[in-house]
Amino acid sequence: MLKRKISNQIRQWINTKKRKCLIIQGARQVGKTYVVENYAHDNYEELIEINFKQTPSASEIFSGDLTVDNMVMAMRFRFPDKNITPQKTLIFLDEIQE
Repeated sequence: MLKRKISNQIRQWINTKKRKCLIIQGARQVGKTYVVENYAHDNYEELIEINFKQTPSASEIFSGDLTVDNMVMAMRFRFPDKNITPQKTLIFLDEIQE
């Protein structure tokens, strides 16, 4: 049931012309991360996963002047092995409540 609900949310988000961020809410430990990672694997060339519980210091990416260019530059610095390309990279912020 949950997998289908999340998959439907993602599909609706994809079909939105002017999409911004997608927020997936739900109970903990039920597979939300798994679904997002599988979706990214199937539909994007690159996945950048920032888990704020595992890496609290990653919040520094989102401090200061919050322009898209500044945040992308901070991600490129923090994840030099990742190729951040518009429309080809999914940026997944997990455990954001932390």
